[in-house]
Amino acid sequence: MTRAILSALNFNFKTAFMYHWMFWSIPILYIFFLFDGKLTGKKILDIIILTAILIGFILNRITKFV
Repeated sequence: MTRAILSALNFNFKTAFMYHWMFWSIPILYIFFLFDGKLTGKKILDIIILTAILIGFILNRITKFV
């Protein structure tokens, strides 16, 4: 994940996605925790975004072992 974030900071998104394709979720989660669980202001939308991130991490883990 660190290599993916560093690659993204260098605008090398292809390499970042090859390292870990959920690297984009870290800034979203950071903002979520920074603002005490209020990402968008609408609770249902926050739950949908967090669920999508969780599913993405699960799918990433499953595809790494296949």
